[in-house]
Amino acid sequence: MKRLLVVVLILLAQCSDAIRAQSGRSAEPDWNKTGDEAVALLTNYVRIDTTNPPGNEARAADFFARILEKEGIDFKVFDSAPGRAVLYARLKGNGRKRPLILLNHSDVVPADRQFWSADPFSGDIRDGYLYGRGALDMKSMGAAQFMSLLLLKRTGVPLDRDVIFLATPDEEAGGRAGAGWFVRNHPELIRDA
Repeated sequence: MKRLLVVVLILLAQCSDAIRAQSGRSAEPDWNKTGDEAVALLTNYVRIDTTNPPGNEARAADFFARILEKEGIDFKVFDSAPGRAVLYARLKGNGRKRPLILLNHSDVVPADRQFWSADPFSGDIRDGYLYGRGALDMKSMGAAQFMSLLLLKRTGVPLDRDVIFLATPDEEAGGRAGAGWFVRNHPELIRDA
């Protein structure tokens, strides 16, 4: 949990600097509220069982898609195999610089419950730590990247480049149904990034 908050705060601080530098505005998001939102986002994300095999990462793609729809951010969900999905979202910039991809994977390795003090998909928070499969690898990074995307959209920061959020399945088993599949089937969406 503490590591997540450090990562989130670093990414959010960079967003804050960009907001002030590029927009000329001194108004910032409510960082306490944003931090609480980031923790809630990760907690709910960890609760989605995306153990690979079999994956079922379409559940994670649907989770992000519901939020993106509410936020008005363009996205697409691509089914790479039954129950496997890639989520692709893009904020448009002015094109002066090449697009940036925030790449993460939504699958996790199996959890042997006998070695856990909490259910691996509970998202329990105890003593300042969040417990659950993916809390360190890599749902925490996906949540931090996603919050950064949301803040860029909400604050209206003028972007010199497109920002792409790409959540892929199957990384824990080689990525053939994930990043590899996406590159083979939709190279036009990430060309020059």
